[in-house]
Amino acid sequence: MSDRLNELVIGVQKTRSLQMMRWLLLGLLSVFAIWGACFIAYSALDLVFKFPVVGRLAMFAMTIGALWFAIKKLAVNPLRAERPDQDIAADVEAVQPGLEASLSTSIEFGEDGEKIERLSSKPIVDRLIDQAADRVSSESYEQAVDWAWPRRIGVAMLLVIILVGAGFAFAPTVLVPALLRFIVPFANVEPPTLAHVDNVTPGDKEVPFRTKIDVRAEVSGFRPESVVLHYKRFGKDWRAE
Repeated sequence: MSDRLNELVIGVQKTRSLQMMRWLLLGLLSVFAIWGACFIAYSALDLVFKFPVVGRLAMFAMTIGALWFAIKKLAVNPLRAERPDQDIAADVEAVQPGLEASLSTSIEFGEDGEKIERLSSKPIVDRLIDQAADRVSSESYEQAVDWAWPRRIGVAMLLVIILVGAGFAFAPTVLVPALLRFIVPFANVEPPTLAHVDNVTPGDKEVPFRTKIDVRAEVSGFRPESVVLHYKRFGKDWRAE
């Protein structure tokens, strides 16, 4: 392999490495973005419907399925695909039209001596290699890799992180139990709620009939506009007011 051909091959291999890095990054970002989106959707639904174990298992299975599809589609399949060097060279030619097909043809014939003997001649291929090496710019190898989608998904993931972080800060009674119920469907965790009663005084206590008592409740989360007091008289059923 001539030095000039080796120069072209090294450039194409650089593009290949960047493309693999792109697919890996795209897959990882997609996994985190999809997981975050599924968690936000689950939290909202669980807040309304208070999913039983079966419902939580169904949501868990759908999330795993979406994550597996994203990993396979955006990372595993592209990384396992064995694209020949001339196909990678064609990607470089697409961003530098002045190359025409000189780079991919140089790689195709330069790496296959038998093809040169059958379809061309060494002097012609050497001139083509020199022409491609003179025309190609080092920036073209990097420009052949499109980073637009990883950037878009990265921004989407950042928004999801901000939303989830804000949720944990301002609505812990919603997202904390929702997270536990989301990642461990069988967990014995109370469903999410906008408000949670942390303490009630005087609590579970008997008092003489017609005694005036002051009932106070400590509430975390969003303060409700109204409350319901459950009480019962001796020998009577529970009442709510």
